[in-house]
Amino acid sequence: YKRFNYLRDFYKLDIFRHENLNIGLVYRKAGDTKKANALIEDYHQYIEKDQTLYRDLGLSAYYHTIGEPEKALEHLKRFSKEDNVQYWIILFMRQDPLPGSMNSLPECKKVLDEIESKFWTNHEKLKLTLEEKGLL
Repeated sequence: YKRFNYLRDFYKLDIFRHENLNIGLVYRKAGDTKKANALIEDYHQYIEKDQTLYRDLGLSAYYHTIGEPEKALEHLKRFSKEDNVQYWIILFMRQDPLPGSMNSLPECKKVLDEIESKFWTNHEKLKLTLEEKGLL
């Protein structure tokens, strides 16, 4: 990511901030904790301002990364209340690449099950509606 970050800084591009958490984790693994912490904090500033339904999911990842599992789980629970979650979230939410993944915790598994169940219930309702209208 050195080249990417250099170009982003050089051209003053405010892009891909939603990836700074992952990029920060790479820097952390490479031993550059100063750069890692700066990127992770920038991600936090970005996700705090996010106005999409994925804000709490992003905050959950952030708090998990900085070692605050209670806050991470709290935000995951808030995210579970959202409707119309994109399918790719359901596909990948159990394959969280973050270190020390929360996915193994029973309470987290319960919340993930709720999110997935809600998605499939909404999917079936939409399918029936589209079939009734002859669109499927």
